[in-house]
Amino acid sequence: MAHAHTWDEFEPVGMRYRILDKVALEDGRGLAAKDPLPEVLTPRCSKRMHVNPGHIMTPVGELSYFGVRGRAEPLRFILHYSGLAYTNRIVAGSEWGDMKAATPRGQLPIFLPEDEEEPICGTLEIAKFIAELSKVPGLMPTDTAASESAGKMFEVAMAEKVHEAFKALNILPAVEVEGKLSAIVAAAVKEIVPFSKQLTEAGSYFGGAAPHYGDFALFYAVDILRVHDANVFETLGGSWKSWFDAMSKLSGIEAYLKSRPKANGGEVGFPGSRIATLPLDD
Repeated sequence: MAHAHTWDEFEPVGMRYRILDKVALEDGRGLAAKDPLPEVLTPRCSKRMHVNPGHIMTPVGELSYFGVRGRAEPLRFILHYSGLAYTNRIVAGSEWGDMKAATPRGQLPIFLPEDEEEPICGTLEIAKFIAELSKVPGLMPTDTAASESAGKMFEVAMAEKVHEAFKALNILPAVEVEGKLSAIVAAAVKEIVPFSKQLTEAGSYFGGAAPHYGDFALFYAVDILRVHDANVFETLGGSWKSWFDAMSKLSGIEAYLKSRPKANGGEVGFPGSRIATLPLDD
């Protein structure tokens, strides 16, 4: 039954995540908002918050990552696109030293499914788990070739060249990367541009008529590159721009992009980094 309501969610450590829920309808994926939800963050403590992209529900798990726009970003994209509630834990540098020893592989992100004791490690592994859990049509490819391609997209998006672009945005001092951005962006573009043929052959998305989990990995990569270089689509080509715009308007994604911590807002990036000091999202 369609309905509308407003609620506030409180976590023990104090972050309030307020969602104004619009009229909800059956759209083939279960109950979801007719329009992208106007998610509004009210910061009080950024350590841990409960996130409801769709209807209020028990979180499917806890995603832990640092306060940067990095490897966990494509996972959040998938969660919000799927409408799955989750707990978003931001790990501070001051607590990582003690936490690292107890973290499998000594790396983040990790995802602890609800009612499980052992977390899932590795960005690709987490993406596959969420895609399978979501039951969203097309998100988890059933075709072997498509599945391998989606996995390759995640590998490239997490690999060295895109990672250098990530560091230039989130980690390194802005003054240190001045004069290097063109080369950093060009190197990353060279890694992702070979996927162009798949985009033109598949349709609107790399997954075809609907995005698969690999789309969200490349969306993360291009999202970083366009912040560094507004003209990056002139190099990638028009099909990439059309794809990026379509991804940006997906149910759940548009609302997330509006609600995530903004550049130069004091909530994301290392002190002195480009994302911490420049209004790059304006």
